[in-house]
This record gives sequence, structure tokens and C-alpha cells, in this order.
Amino acid sequence: MTLVADALKRPHAFVGPAADGAPADVATLRQVHGDGLLWVERGGAAGEGDGLLTQTPGVTVSVRTADCVPLLLSGRQSVGAVHAGWRGAAMGIASKAVAQLLSRGEAVDDLKGVLGPAIHGEDYEVGEEVVQALAATGCPPATFVVGRSERGRPCVDVAAVVAWQLRRAGVRTVVQLGPSTFREPMWASARRDGVHAGRNLAWIRL
Repeated sequence: MTLVADALKRPHAFVGPAADGAPADVATLRQVHGDGLLWVERGGAAGEGDGLLTQTPGVTVSVRTADCVPLLLSGRQSVGAVHAGWRGAAMGIASKAVAQLLSRGEAVDDLKGVLGPAIHGEDYEVGEEVVQALAATGCPPATFVVGRSERGRPCVDVAAVVAWQLRRAGVRTVVQLGPSTFREPMWASARRDGVHAGRNLAWIRL
């Protein structure tokens, strides 16, 4: 999507339906809803985890989502693609991705983050344990609890937690794109479509 490229000031970045495809050299993960981050130097199956990082020109890193938050990170000499569900957010995966990039020589002032479409608001009703887990990261519940459902259960915005983690880590440019995936048919939504849901694809290339 043009908006992603514009926000990152990189022409080689995309968030959209997986059916639209990806470059042939794309690196992929077996995602497990955790906080594992892998560095890669080539395309292909990279293993198990929820984020891919690279400093190798020409290598595309990607994640697939269906309500979880797709996060693309861009710096001068590195890029990353992160899958952040509520469990990953509760484990601080966004903060850890930033720390990994900084450990390889990236300057925090050069980092930018784009959060693609994810489920949020009244569409994402959760249990109190989810609120407690997200609040345990230090993010104030007022930042991500957006109301209560008719059943009295909290409704949350996980992307707000991810954005808060990025800013706390020093990332100044954080852009959130798109509607709630639950409400827009072009975006895959597991909460809406169940086991038959497709996937959204987010990728970026250095």
C-alpha cells in the first residue's frame, strides 16, 4: 500500500491481503504468538518466532496476520517485520525488536514504525486477564481499554499498546494505518471468519 511506503519513506514496504503476493525472496516464519525475533540474511523459511529482522540488502522480511498487529520497522541500515498479538504485546515484542535493531548499530532517531490494520475497539472483546497482562508491561489501561461490551467485558486496542512500547523505546515516528480488520471485508479477520479466515501480509525490504 502506498501509505506504508509514504510513512516509512521506503518504496519497498507493503501491508495488504496475502493474495496480492510478495517478492520471491521473502523470508517467512512459523508464527507462535510469542516474542521470538530472528535475524535473517536470505529469503525462505526462517524457523519459529514472531519477528524477522535483517541488515542484508535485497532480503524481504514478512509476517502474516488475521486480527493481530503487523508492525514494520525501518531504519537506515536495518528493517523488521513483527507479528504482535496480545500475547506478544504482553511480552514486549515491539520494545525487544527496537532493542535488537539498536544492538546492531541502528540509531533510534532513524527508526520509524508502521502498524497495519488490526482488530480493535468494540470489535475486540477480551477477558480481564488480557487487560492485566497488557497493563503489566507498564502501559496504562486507559491507553488501550476503549470501553466495555454489552456483557461487561473489556474491549481493547492492542495496537495502542504496541505504539506505546515503540514510543517508550524512543521511536519518534509511529504511524497506525487502517480500520479494524473485523469491519472491513478486504482484511482477513479470524474473529469474524473463524478458522476459514485468510491472512494479511506485511513485508519490507532493505
